[in-house]
Amino acid sequence: MLNKKLNNMRYLFFIIVLAIAGSCTKLEPKMYSDLTTGNAYSTEKDINAALVGVYSDLRPGASDSYLYRAGYIVTLTDYGCDMGYTTYGGDIHKMGLSTYDPHNHYFSSNWGNIYKTISDANVLISKIEDVSMDETKKKQVIGQARFLRALAYFDVTNAFGPVPLLTEMTDPTGTYNMPLSPVSEVDVVIIEDCKYAVNNLLDQWPPDGIARATKGAAATLLGKVYLRAHDYTNAKTYIDMVLQLRNEGVYVLNSDFKNVFSDSNPADMGMIFGILHESSINGGEIVNHFCASDNPEVPNRWGYYAVSLEFWRNYDDADPRKHFFYYNYEGMLSGMKPPPMASII
Repeated sequence: MLNKKLNNMRYLFFIIVLAIAGSCTKLEPKMYSDLTTGNAYSTEKDINAALVGVYSDLRPGASDSYLYRAGYIVTLTDYGCDMGYTTYGGDIHKMGLSTYDPHNHYFSSNWGNIYKTISDANVLISKIEDVSMDETKKKQVIGQARFLRALAYFDVTNAFGPVPLLTEMTDPTGTYNMPLSPVSEVDVVIIEDCKYAVNNLLDQWPPDGIARATKGAAATLLGKVYLRAHDYTNAKTYIDMVLQLRNEGVYVLNSDFKNVFSDSNPADMGMIFGILHESSINGGEIVNHFCASDNPEVPNRWGYYAVSLEFWRNYDDADPRKHFFYYNYEGMLSGMKPPPMASII
C-alpha cells in the first residue's frame, strides 16, 4: 500500500515537472547588461569608470590599505636607504637594515601594483580614441591616465632602475623576461606623458575632483624627473610653473605646519596631489604612524616606523617638523635593547 502511494506521488511529481517545464519553454530572458572585452570601453560612462579604476590602483585592496602609493612605496625608497628605521620585525625590518633578499614581499607587491597601474592606464589610453565623447573631456581623461602612468614609471625606476617599458596594451604572456629599458629611455615617456598632462589638465578641479591629477601635479612630476636626471634648467622651468600657480592662489602654504595634516584640515590648500583616506575606515596605514597629533581616530599611534637617528638629527631644532612628526629618540648603547618608541608630539 505504501509503495503504491509513493509511486502515485512520483507520477504526480513527474506530471508537475513536465507542466512547469512546458510552461517555461516560451520565456525569453531580457539581457540588461552583457559586459565583454569587446564592448567594455564603448561609452563615456565606461571610460570614466576605467579612469577611476586606474586611480584606485594607487591604493589597491580593502584588506591592506598600506599598499603601493598608500605607503608601500616608501619601503623601497626611504626604508631602502639610510633614512628609514623600524622596531618592527619581518620583511619591513630587513628593508630598514638592508638585509633583504629576493623573497621579500615588498618587492613583489610593489612591482605588481605599479605595473597594474601602468597596464590599466595603457588599456584606457588605447581604448578611448574609439569612444564618442567631448574632445576636451577626452583629452582630460587621457591626461590623467598619462600622468598616472608617468607617476608609476617614476616610482618603479626610482626603486629598481632599468625596467620593462610598456606603453601599449600587451598580452601578459608576452612580457615574461622582457628586456630592461635604461632609465633615460623611461624618462622620455615620463616627460612626454607629463607634458601632455600639463597642456590638457585643469589648474583645479571642482570640489568632487579634489584627488584628481592637475596641471600642477604634472609640472611637479616633470620637475622631479628633470632633477633626477640633473637637468636643472628644465627642472626650474616646471618648478617655476608650480610656483606661479601658487602665486595665482591655486596653492596656499599653510601658515602653521602642524595644521597641514590636521584632522580639522582634511584638504590642505598646499596639497599638489594626494590620495584621500578615511582615517577610521580603511585609512592609510602610514597615518597610524605619522598622523597629526589632533587626529581623534588614531590617538595611540603605532610608532614602529620612523626615521633613522642620523637623519632626524639633520633637522634644525627650530624646524617644527622635527618635534611634531618625528620621534624624540636618543639612540641606545651597543648590546642594549631599544627603548619603547615615544609618541609623536
